[in-house]
Amino acid sequence: MPESLTLTGEPLGFAVRLGGAEPVSSFSVDIYDHGLHVHPQRHWGYWIFEAGLAAGEAAEMEIALDVGGDSSRCPVRITRGGTEMEPSSCWHNPDFVVSPILDVMLVAARGGEEVERVNVPVYVQDPALLKMYYSAEEHQGVYGENAFDIFLEQFHAARVRVLASVFRRWFRELERVVDVGSGTSMFRHISEDWPYEITCCDLDEPALRTIRENSPHFKCVESDAVDLPFGEGEFDGLYAGEIVEHVIDPRAAVREWIRVVRPGGVIVVTTPNAARLLNRVNREREVVNPEHINELSYREIWKLLEGEGLRVVECRGIYLEFLFNYFRRGKKVDLLPRRFGHPRCRPLYRLAMGLGNLARPFAFDLVFVTRKKGASHEGA
Repeated sequence: MPESLTLTGEPLGFAVRLGGAEPVSSFSVDIYDHGLHVHPQRHWGYWIFEAGLAAGEAAEMEIALDVGGDSSRCPVRITRGGTEMEPSSCWHNPDFVVSPILDVMLVAARGGEEVERVNVPVYVQDPALLKMYYSAEEHQGVYGENAFDIFLEQFHAARVRVLASVFRRWFRELERVVDVGSGTSMFRHISEDWPYEITCCDLDEPALRTIRENSPHFKCVESDAVDLPFGEGEFDGLYAGEIVEHVIDPRAAVREWIRVVRPGGVIVVTTPNAARLLNRVNREREVVNPEHINELSYREIWKLLEGEGLRVVECRGIYLEFLFNYFRRGKKVDLLPRRFGHPRCRPLYRLAMGLGNLARPFAFDLVFVTRKKGASHEGA
């Protein structure tokens, strides 16, 4: 069994060996959104096949997942001994939108009772499917403008403050800046007036349409954030906000960002911190969002950037989870957003946002400012 699969546009194929000491009467493939096993909204469907294996018998099953293919055909095909099997029972959600990570559950059963279950995550890297997902209605809320609680409101405000300072200091002498994976663009949330040309690129066409309609002086390009349609050294600066944790190969993504920036140019990368204080206290690496494939720690992202030839010139931290249930046994939680959601608590949130910069290795979110080596640059 593979530990994980990557979908790039072609049908996925892999083999499993079914059977053993226990008899197996049926075999099923069940597909959900990663970490969100909610039926029916986050459930793509299930397909059950008859196995008919007695105790001690085994069989090789060839499985093909045609994700995003012809909707009139069964997307799950199983071949046994060269013969394609028909599902004995199945159900699917016709409104399901393929998400960046899928959980494919493979279940062997005997008389309706589960014998064994294996979860294989599928990382979706097909631009067409990602475009459909990020263009879906639930992704069209403008970040920060529709914050549904005090934490999101204050976190967005803190990011705006920090990035406004970073952009105005490190991008001020540049001519061309690219915002990769822009959404509706953090530049627009800060200001409509910048002294340089800004190009926004994203697969989210409705987000780009929002930019075109409201900020026509921003250039827009429909593009994956890690496969950019630009020439080498085309930009003086690049901003990759909350992107690196979404990609399968962070090193390849950073190399692509470096490629499109001229020598001496500035690259700003922001990302959640896998080693934030709450994770350290709980001795785990719980992700902020189930879509995050590769959350990195403060030291890991620093090592990654410098390992690719960038020079880190500034690092900022945003938010420190410091208000725990310290004296309770078991897993600790951040009590601030759970217990202090009233608007009068905004000063406490502002304090917590600022503390992140005083304890950057433990901060919730990180901002790295780097320079591409090669040419000297006067100024800050």
